[in-house]
Amino acid sequence: MKRILLIGIFSNIFLQSALCQLEPIDVAELTIKVGGMKTKELFYGFANGDQIVFNFNDVNGKPMKEIEIIELPTNSKFMEFKSTSIVDKKIKVNKNSVYKFIFRNSAVIGRICKIKIQRIPQSIDFMDFNTDWEWKTLFDTIHVPYTQDSIVGYDTTYYPYTRKELVRIDTIFDEVQSAENKIWVYSGGNLKACFGKSASCTKQMVTLKYHPNTETLLIWIGVGQETRNAYNNLSKSLAKVAIKSGTAYLTAGSSVLASSLTNKAVEDQIKNLPTQKNVLDIFLTNSQNANSWYNAYGTNIYDYSYKGLAYKDRVNLKIILKKELNQIAPNTMTLCLKNNSKVVGVESYVNVVAVRYQKIYDYIEYKKEKITPRKVTLNKTKMIVKTSKIRANAD
Repeated sequence: MKRILLIGIFSNIFLQSALCQLEPIDVAELTIKVGGMKTKELFYGFANGDQIVFNFNDVNGKPMKEIEIIELPTNSKFMEFKSTSIVDKKIKVNKNSVYKFIFRNSAVIGRICKIKIQRIPQSIDFMDFNTDWEWKTLFDTIHVPYTQDSIVGYDTTYYPYTRKELVRIDTIFDEVQSAENKIWVYSGGNLKACFGKSASCTKQMVTLKYHPNTETLLIWIGVGQETRNAYNNLSKSLAKVAIKSGTAYLTAGSSVLASSLTNKAVEDQIKNLPTQKNVLDIFLTNSQNANSWYNAYGTNIYDYSYKGLAYKDRVNLKIILKKELNQIAPNTMTLCLKNNSKVVGVESYVNVVAVRYQKIYDYIEYKKEKITPRKVTLNKTKMIVKTSKIRANAD
């Protein structure tokens, strides 16, 4: 029995002696260059129980500012400053870890260094330990509480509002000149009328004053009582023009002129009224040109007319001027009449109607629908997974 016990004791002593005699295993033997003002890092994996044996030597005997050995991620195991060499520095490894070897050069000139890294395993079972490393991804899952509004239904309400809208456009007829008023144009042979003013005695000017918003001017010029009577009688066979609020009263003749705006048959009847042999020169112009023409001798109506609105030797004339065609002068339009006869004076009648459009607005009531969601607040939890990468011992 004693013999067996002694054999066991001697075997254990022999095994312990064998373990103590394990030689360092080379991990890396390198010559590296650390550039000026640069840092060099090396990474190696070690097993639990290893002893790291570290040797460093600068080839040119120049000091390295800082040498540090860190057990990742942040556990510093060794640090040395301004060293030219380090001999057999041993570091105990307490768990499988990756170690970082840092060489910091603060000099402008690079450093060439010889480095030897060895490991002494704790037993022969770890002699073949893989000192390589690899990136491993770590996942950190956390659960974050939060609240969320959830729609459970809708409420519908209606509220009134008004909006200003165009409800209609009224056509306004303004009587500018009535055909009831006779305009006499003397002949050149009327000594009483022309004495001392022969330049103007055979001329007449009719100033047409109309609303600035006028869109169309309707003008009729007739010569002689017979023509005027026929013009007025024509209105008796036509329906009356609808007169809107604010419109000036229209005489019978003006009603005919207004009706002709949209009735081609009436237009033709006006043009075909009976006429007489006496005629007038007729043109339209602005007040400045009209005054110049009125006081000048030997005038030509074409030299003074506005946009070619001149008519030679006319008896019965219907004129339509439109604002959109720039036919209505920007200031007061003047109708000019001239009698070229040396013997006979001319009895003329002028009817002018201005047409404008008046926009009528009103406030219209509406109801607007408003839909409001009904909500409840729910307590929820969301999962957030954060990832990070670490250097770890290779499998």
